[in-house]
Amino acid sequence: MLKQKEEALYAQTGSRISINPMDDADFQKAYSQNMGNLSKNYLEALEQAKEQLKDFLELED
Repeated sequence: MLKQKEEALYAQTGSRISINPMDDADFQKAYSQNMGNLSKNYLEALEQAKEQLKDFLELED
């Protein structure tokens, strides 16, 4: 995605321009979504591991 934008800028300007991913709105959106999903999946896995450990150790809440 960023490479395509850089190529389009090159075609328009004739100069090679490097885009910082954190300055690109599309990248920021995808990054935020992926980080949110990663965090959600991590927390779900952590809760599942806690439950399995409690079951294994026969602990109650």
